[in-house]
Amino acid sequence: MADGRPQSWTRLRPRRRTIDPGVGLAARTADPLWFLCRQLQFEELTGDDGGAPTALTITANWTPFTHWRPGPPDSDGEWLPFDPHRPLESLVEDDRSAVGGQAPPVLAVAEAGLRLQRALRAALPALAEHPDLPLMGATARPSGLTVNVHTGRTVDGFLARARLDALSAALRHDLSAGDAAALDRLVEEWASWFDRRFGTPSAATSWVQDRLEYQFALSSADPRGGDPLVFVANGYLGGGVDWAELDLAHGVAPPPDAGGPIESVTETRRFPQSLRWPGMPVDRFWEMEDGAIDLGALTLDPADLPGLLALDMATTGSTDWFLTELALPVGGVAAIQSVVVTDTFGDATSITGGGAIADGIGLLFTPEGEQRSGGGLLVTAPGVGARVDGPAREQILLVRDELANLGWIVEQTGPGEDGEPGELRATPREAPGSRADGILSYRLSTAAPEHWLPLLPRRRDLPGDSRREFARGTVYPETDLELTTTMLARQLDTVLDEEVPREGTRITRSWQYARWYDGSRHLWSGRGIHAGRGEANSSLRFDDTF
Repeated sequence: MADGRPQSWTRLRPRRRTIDPGVGLAARTADPLWFLCRQLQFEELTGDDGGAPTALTITANWTPFTHWRPGPPDSDGEWLPFDPHRPLESLVEDDRSAVGGQAPPVLAVAEAGLRLQRALRAALPALAEHPDLPLMGATARPSGLTVNVHTGRTVDGFLARARLDALSAALRHDLSAGDAAALDRLVEEWASWFDRRFGTPSAATSWVQDRLEYQFALSSADPRGGDPLVFVANGYLGGGVDWAELDLAHGVAPPPDAGGPIESVTETRRFPQSLRWPGMPVDRFWEMEDGAIDLGALTLDPADLPGLLALDMATTGSTDWFLTELALPVGGVAAIQSVVVTDTFGDATSITGGGAIADGIGLLFTPEGEQRSGGGLLVTAPGVGARVDGPAREQILLVRDELANLGWIVEQTGPGEDGEPGELRATPREAPGSRADGILSYRLSTAAPEHWLPLLPRRRDLPGDSRREFARGTVYPETDLELTTTMLARQLDTVLDEEVPREGTRITRSWQYARWYDGSRHLWSGRGIHAGRGEANSSLRFDDTF
């Protein structure tokens, strides 16, 4: 200002006295002259301070994610280097390492073994038939000709990967220095291909079994110059990582070598556009709207906060908000440092200071609202925009059975004899026949259908934790665990009661494919959580006579 005083603004907003927004939206006028007088009193007819923004110059600091850790935030797992060249979903969701430890498909075992054997035959032919190469044997569920073709003839690729260090030492015996170096390169390339194709055997998992969700943490430097930041994702259900999945964590120690470069990004955008969407009223009070706008059709509940917020923005704040773009890299955290607005009169107004920006810009999109500790931060999650999900290779249902007072794991889709997915039918088990002499027989309970695994309700017996949960159990006659077909069912030991609602929960596992921003292709195996189809009836009966 000319007199040296700081510039400030006072915003006048209308306030309704009823919970019905229709009264204010009707804008009933009995005396238009009175409105003109009020406009004159509020100096709306003087033409002062009427410049619209023509350019925005935004300066922001950005810092990349440097580490990530799978598992719950309070776990003592090891922080791992974050790979910026991979989508975050392929790190968090990938469970191929667990699949490899659960009887992988026969064709996958043969594919990995043949690739290793052919590479040896091309580079070092004398090692292609080495006696230490593990050969495929009979599987727990033989598949006829498929196994007979490979048994005793084809290298077991999964077993070779599990014993890679010992196998490499055995193959290196009596090799020259040149051949040993060629073998090391060959084994390294094959192991890298195997890990990309089937997963790293030692990879940690982000899947929290009793919560039926993914949990993980990310760490980066603070673009505002403070201590390193830790963001946690609690309750990620698959389908794509976005900024809303990440919350700023308190009390979680960052990695020992936390930090990273802080980049400054400055960009000027010309002619920012007013915030508009279809159906909004016009900006000028005396302008007539067209037929696309029908404010009288709004039916909002007083508890519908998003709807009321959109309504308030449309009616009172549309002329105060403008849209512009700021290009930021993905996979990091940004903080706006300054915004300089140039209006139609050529005047430049600078918005400076982290507090002012945090209080006035982007609070709706901050990682955490509590105490505004994340105010002014914007997380650019390294997630894919679109991906292709394959058909379910495994699918189970978690359902309640109120008549039997049990929960059930119902296997619907799983690997067949050759490891390929197929439908698993819930065939009723054969019941014993009645006695020929007509005398009644007694049995403790009837048998559960095939591919139905019981879950028994109980309370946790942990210090400070007595929540209800379902735990794997048995019903008479006991079901052999080895007959469990899917890996999803094998790994599920306990699940919290709240995770199995009345409609049930459906869990799937499928291949997922996506392209990254640099054009690279990524394939992983992930899980999805979906709503079930309601309660189930196993027809289980106790104290039965026949």
